[in-house]
Amino acid sequence: MSLCLTPEIRHQDISFPIGSVSSNPAGKLVAWEFVQKNWAFFDENFNRGGQNFVIGAIVSSVSSPFLTTEMADTVQAFFKKHPVPSAESSLRQSLETVRVNSERLKRDRQAVPDWLVRHT
Repeated sequence: MSLCLTPEIRHQDISFPIGSVSSNPAGKLVAWEFVQKNWAFFDENFNRGGQNFVIGAIVSSVSSPFLTTEMADTVQAFFKKHPVPSAESSLRQSLETVRVNSERLKRDRQAVPDWLVRHT
């Protein structure tokens, strides 16, 4: 992922490798931690650097894969401390998705396996 911070990856393409890593269950936390650790780079180049569409894609890709309200709260706290006005809508939608999925997982955690046992 550190290649994303070099000229090897064009700025308009940077959200693709980050999104790819974060879409993998084993990589979602890796991508989130990478963005947090390197926030100064992302803030300077995309948030304040005029490439608003890129920061929106990055924010969405690293915030939406989580499944717990605790992670939604963590993400929300980070972006409260590091505002991204151009990605506010993306962030709000991602946090809503995480919270809805968290509640669905709590509700259906046992119901789905029980249904599969009865119907297979």
